[in-house]
Amino acid sequence: MLGVRSLGKTTADRARRKAPPLVDLLVEFLLVLSTLALLAATAGLATQAAAALALRDRPFPAAAVRAAHLKSQMMPVDRLVIVADNCSDRTAELAIRAGAEVVVRNDLARKGKGFALEAGLHYLRKNPPDVVLFVDADCRLSPGCLDALARACAGAGAPVQCLYLMQVNPASEGQSRLAEFAWRIRNDLRPTGCARLGLPCQLFGTGMMFPWSVIDPSDFATGHVTEDLLIGLRCAMKGALVRFLRSVSVVSYFPATAVGSVLQQRRWLHGHLQIAFREAPRLLVAAIKHRSFALAALAADLLIPPLVLSAFAVNGMFALTLGFGLLAGVWTPAALAGMAVALYSAFLTAAWFYCGRDIIGRAELAEVPRHIRRVLRAAVDFLSGTRSGWVRAERLGDFSVGASLTRRQRAAEAEKGPADRTSARQLHDQTLRTKAGPAALSEHRVPSGCGCGQAGEPR
Repeated sequence: MLGVRSLGKTTADRARRKAPPLVDLLVEFLLVLSTLALLAATAGLATQAAAALALRDRPFPAAAVRAAHLKSQMMPVDRLVIVADNCSDRTAELAIRAGAEVVVRNDLARKGKGFALEAGLHYLRKNPPDVVLFVDADCRLSPGCLDALARACAGAGAPVQCLYLMQVNPASEGQSRLAEFAWRIRNDLRPTGCARLGLPCQLFGTGMMFPWSVIDPSDFATGHVTEDLLIGLRCAMKGALVRFLRSVSVVSYFPATAVGSVLQQRRWLHGHLQIAFREAPRLLVAAIKHRSFALAALAADLLIPPLVLSAFAVNGMFALTLGFGLLAGVWTPAALAGMAVALYSAFLTAAWFYCGRDIIGRAELAEVPRHIRRVLRAAVDFLSGTRSGWVRAERLGDFSVGASLTRRQRAAEAEKGPADRTSARQLHDQTLRTKAGPAALSEHRVPSGCGCGQAGEPR
């Protein structure tokens, strides 16, 4: 018996095939859109890393930083202004004894470093300088930093940000260097890549110099937890794009205690996410309005999540798109997510080669799970509505941050016992007694519980 296949049956088979449900199409569209966004972010990171690696004769950041004091680099015509912000200690007294001009601000209703800087700038209006350098009280400058920043700032007529590094506190025990590596990526690798591409960078909060002509004190008046990011974006919207100068640097230490480190990391993460969600759309609108690629690049850089969240997003999206591909047979999102994973892996490898070989080894890799849990916990708190307010950074002997800790963080601090806290306070008081006078300030031994800031102005 011969089998006969009619064309009509084939047509009927095709007619019986159901079109993909609308839900499947919507899910596929959202996955493709999300993976394209992640791909763009990882491509941006990879581009910054590639541009940074193009530098020749590049010293490692740690080797470029040697202890120096702001006052030792000042010329006779320069002025040193200390803002004693809501202080209850001897900051103003020690600063005056060291020959600085002191601005005392007591306003508990307007807390934050931004308000302190605004007060200092209003003080300078009486006799305005040519340029103003903002330096945190616990920072030290590399040799020639002040002169190099002044020349670069005067030549560009725009704000200039030098390299700002944070290192593991030598007073701490067992502190992970993963945070230091992430800091180098954020403050060295990425802005260096942007500078090589002719693009502006973000402000880092210290080691930044402004021409007086572009300063508007109202731009600094903020109590935001990451006031540096906000101030830099406000300046960029007015046309004052920040230039990056890597040849000189400032350096400070991470908090010595685990509680201080957790609190600081939580504040930075929450502040970055708040600024990204609120300011990036405005930057994009301004970039389109003014046809400014530089503003668009700033917005794109702002939208890139911190290191751990980027890794979590990229790998999580890859797993999600793989599952969707297995269920629906659509592999385009998985292919795009796979490209994002490859680019992000290349970026991390380049970052380790560029600025991590001297601090990241096998011992640090064992700390990765704990570091990831800490960051993800802070991200979950942010998404659940628990936001960090402005909290003064913990310095040597300063345990006043406990007033703003969560219940879990209070418990961790309590486990250390009162003896540890008392001994640290006694050490701090002894340091003040033995280094009273000008050395106390130049050595950055001022009780930083007051959160004083420095604004040195070479004329």
